[in-house]
Amino acid sequence: MPCVVEDHSALDIMQMTSVFRRVRHWPRLRSVALESAAWLRYFVKELGFIKSPGNLVNLYLKSPFLLQKLTCNRYDLSSLPLSIQIEITNYCNLSCTCCPRESLKREKGYMAMPLFRKIIDDAAASGITRVHLYLHGEPLLHPNMIEMIGYVKAKRMGISLATNGMLLDREIGKAILSSGINNADHIMFSLLGFSKTVHEKIMRGVVHENVVQNVLDFLELRKSLRINGPVIEAVMYQLADNAHERTNFVKFWRGIVDNVRWIDSVSEQYAQNGKGTCAARSRTCKDLWQRMTIFWNGDVTSCCADLNGESLIGNLRIHNITEVWQAEALTKIKTLHREKRFGEIHLCANCDWL
Repeated sequence: MPCVVEDHSALDIMQMTSVFRRVRHWPRLRSVALESAAWLRYFVKELGFIKSPGNLVNLYLKSPFLLQKLTCNRYDLSSLPLSIQIEITNYCNLSCTCCPRESLKREKGYMAMPLFRKIIDDAAASGITRVHLYLHGEPLLHPNMIEMIGYVKAKRMGISLATNGMLLDREIGKAILSSGINNADHIMFSLLGFSKTVHEKIMRGVVHENVVQNVLDFLELRKSLRINGPVIEAVMYQLADNAHERTNFVKFWRGIVDNVRWIDSVSEQYAQNGKGTCAARSRTCKDLWQRMTIFWNGDVTSCCADLNGESLIGNLRIHNITEVWQAEALTKIKTLHREKRFGEIHLCANCDWL
């Protein structure tokens, strides 16, 4: 049976944030300290899942990803990404108020299995150890999602999966838990409200009580199958409509799931369909060095918030991961970020995302 560690991290980080915000003369130090503290606590929590030698091996395989995230190793222009993010579909079953999908102009579709296998084979051969199976859509809509998870796990890679939870019934839950998943993997439930009223107002189309029950059923299935993993997280992005529910959300879910994450802000540009007014960017984006973002058709973009493919740098149907990652187009963007010339990049100039 998995060890469920009671999580106080969200409330602790709230208190830490209050302290560091008072240190107004050290904005960079404050940012680094908060980021490092959050990732350190996140890493320590992983130790609670060590119940066997196999679990220790899984943590070892995940440790390069976690440790490099912790140290924010972001200025190596030649190394490969720590992880890849694959949009297996850009269809979604909800219409959230904080999502810019109404502005989506790209063709919608589902990633084909031959392309998916090619990407995973390439990533595994390149030493990449983590795959994020989500982006601008609901991954549980993909008809081959269980097969995809199984293929990734057969390559001994870790998975992160984000879902709104509406489609995760007991049948799908059991299939996921029987696909080879373990404590190297994370399933994140995006729950943008503690109360039924707020949850259903923000995530239009969701049924609050159904999602809560799906999460509880999934946890019970994990327990009954005696599987030590995946790590199950409840995640909320702070918005104007749900900020007042923060304390109740954290207190409720921390006694149920393995980890609770409250993300202080959603990018104004992202949440307001690119119409938000943001201050000019002031810091380098870590994801340019840590994550490769891949659309369902194989297109690779430099940015996970690139809704319509405005910053494409290659396509993995034609090229491999190394070729795209070291291509001139991406190297130029990284160089501009390293030199803090954000205004010369359309997507980055007023982005407050990462």
